[in-house]
Amino acid sequence: FQSMQGDDISPNRVTFLCVLNACSRSGLLDEAKNYFENINRKYSITPTLEHHTCMMMVFACAGHFDKAMSMIELMPSCDYFSLWLALLGACRKWGNVKVGRIAFDHVIQLDRSCAAAYTLLTNIYVGSGMVEEARRIETTRRKLCFTWKNWKFVCRLKKILKIKLICEDIFTFWNAFRVWKDAFIWNQFHTCTEILR
Repeated sequence: FQSMQGDDISPNRVTFLCVLNACSRSGLLDEAKNYFENINRKYSITPTLEHHTCMMMVFACAGHFDKAMSMIELMPSCDYFSLWLALLGACRKWGNVKVGRIAFDHVIQLDRSCAAAYTLLTNIYVGSGMVEEARRIETTRRKLCFTWKNWKFVCRLKKILKIKLICEDIFTFWNAFRVWKDAFIWNQFHTCTEILR
């Protein structure tokens, strides 16, 4: 970023997304706050939902959930799926049940069959010793996340992969695929998912 400024290259929205994301992953809280404040003040760029999400993640990854929630309140819209799912992932890291439940409720309002959200909340509950709540959420996930749409997808996937399964094994196949899918989704957020068994 400094070398860009030295070469008189003006940063744009994408530049700031990359810088804020790097600050989030490196734990550079003060630097991220400085860059975020300068987006509008110094460079006259209006921060987008993605910029706010990156800044929220800076706070959440550092364990400052009160500041993360304040950042969400400043956002132009709170109906942003990636924001709440990222916050839920940070709550999993820190074991924050209260904010995790809030984030989970928002994710489920936006996508009721998001298996990653159920898995993360289950892991938060297990980490906090709330085993009964974890079992309840896991049971709900199993009921809601295996829908007719998913069944049709599994049948198409079977044809593509030329897998011959008898009916009883389709659930085993689907569970293996679900674990792979959850791991792929959370790999984007550099967060590991665990499945309560």
